Amino acid sequence: TKGHPDRKTGLPRWKYNYGNVVYITDYTSEKEVTCYKEAVSIALAPISEEMLDRHKCVKRIIDEEPHMCTSHFVVVIDQSGSMRKADVNGFCNRSQAAFGCLALECIAEQLTQTNAGMVADIDTLTLVEMNDEASV
Repeated sequence: TKGHPDRKTGLPRWKYNYGNVVYITDYTSEKEVTCYKEAVSIALAPISEEMLDRHKCVKRIIDEEPHMCTSHFVVVIDQSGSMRKADVNGFCNRSQAAFGCLALECIAEQLTQTNAGMVADIDTLTLVEMNDEASV
């Protein structure tokens, strides 16, 4: 497709998509000017009033009686410079891939398997981001 024109010359540029990579070429379509990865799109999960009420109930139980937790997952995600490397298909960089996989394969999986009326199983997750210092 036709991209934005070159700011200096006014000549058209061309935009090509291959997978999640966008390539911008000069007006001849023979010389690459730049390229970048497009972020993967993750749809928001619908949350019903019933699910929100359950979340509030479980949060209150955890705050008041932490021994009621049936499991506690601790996820540590590296946020060092190497996580900015763009080498994971479907994601702009390793950091986005880590958070995307956490959302899609851990959180979403739990949401689809949980019965909103069930209060017996109370799972918690702590996310730790490791950079120069850890943050929870």
